[in-house]
Amino acid sequence: MTKRVQRFGLDSGTMAAFIGLARELIINTTRNSVHLHDGITPGGAELMRADGQNGNLATSSKSGLLSAVFFDILSAIGSLPVSIANGGTGATNGPAALTNLGLALGTAATENLAGFGIAADGAGNLTITDGVWKTGNVRLCHYTTPTTGWVFYNDGTIGNAASGGTMIASASALNLFSMYWNDYADGVCPVSGGRGGSAAADFAANKTITPPPLCSRVLGVAGHGTTLSARASGTIIGEETHLLTIPEMPNHTHTTPTGGSTAGSDQFVNTAPNNADALAAPSTTGGSGANSPHNNMQPTGWLNLEVKL
Repeated sequence: MTKRVQRFGLDSGTMAAFIGLARELIINTTRNSVHLHDGITPGGAELMRADGQNGNLATSSKSGLLSAVFFDILSAIGSLPVSIANGGTGATNGPAALTNLGLALGTAATENLAGFGIAADGAGNLTITDGVWKTGNVRLCHYTTPTTGWVFYNDGTIGNAASGGTMIASASALNLFSMYWNDYADGVCPVSGGRGGSAAADFAANKTITPPPLCSRVLGVAGHGTTLSARASGTIIGEETHLLTIPEMPNHTHTTPTGGSTAGSDQFVNTAPNNADALAAPSTTGGSGANSPHNNMQPTGWLNLEVKL
């Protein structure tokens, strides 16, 4: 005959003050969860349900979990904005797991979560964006399709859906358009048709902006390094091949044949001082080389570059 066991149960309010025996398991009838007691701590330790719906992190204990859980969540959702409002009910996009996370913050949420791309409003609500990435950040990658919320750099133009932008033509490009418009002069990032009163006005007018060309180029750090030249962000220098000019050639000499003149030639060398018949005439030496530009590149590997919208 099968035996059934019914464990002792308490509601949440009573459980909070109850001190159970060491290793005693008591059911929380309000939250449908299990508390493990140690004989000392009121309420014991509530065990997480498999569906996570009883997750309610106290302000003092959520920092470590945020580091572990939210970092993984941010990595998974990419640039999709996700809201978690009191237990996940506001998670309207991103992985379904967010909806079922059951995470609720206390009203005294004061931790600095900005490093995780998480905003807490102090009322138990979270907004998750794209981690620590911000508009204009760039990163190298091997993949051939840009991450959602990012666009591959192709030395093209940026604008709205009607602009004909060749890097991106979308309403989602407004922030990136504005960043280049506000941070760089027209000489570095020209706007089609000239700049108007504001980035928003030019974007709405279907204009495009051209970021600094970066494709097929080595990236460097702007600034003024010790003993080096000052380099401003957005500027470009250098050439893939180069043909030496005379000022760039090393100082050198040529050996001229000696021993008089050659029949039928105007090349003479003065071999006898004060001998007027043996004065040297203008002469040239034989030439060599193809007069072609040389390869000016260091060994280089190529990756895709994407920029955050």
